[in-house]
Amino acid sequence: MQPRATRVFIVYAEGDQRFRDLMIEEAARSRMAVEFLYMPSKQPWVPHWKATCRSRVLQCDGAVVAITRGTSVGEGVRTELDAVCEARLPMLGIFMEQPRGTAPEQVREFSLVDWNWPDVAGCIRGLGKTSLTAGGGRG
Repeated sequence: MQPRATRVFIVYAEGDQRFRDLMIEEAARSRMAVEFLYMPSKQPWVPHWKATCRSRVLQCDGAVVAITRGTSVGEGVRTELDAVCEARLPMLGIFMEQPRGTAPEQVREFSLVDWNWPDVAGCIRGLGKTSLTAGGGRG
């Protein structure tokens, strides 16, 4: 029996789907045992959307946050980050472009890296073995 794939929730701003797709493509290309969950539409004002977001987050081992110039202003991003924080999931913040966007406050205590697949893949592989945080993940 094969072990369950690592589940990672991707937080990204509306309009930044290309960065979500890039992570998914890189994982598939490297044949990584990972399943990405995310909210394709951003409707944080809809109660059902919030409930679905929380449900998806709770299925995950950790989260990656695609940080761009639009990340800090998105209400959907804030709602997703709140759900990740409530679930006490470890996070990895990834600066997806230069110049760097501003990392949301919720991510700043976690590891922050510039986009490069080897570093991101290493962090994802470490989920369940070690934490993406300096002080531990769920607990």
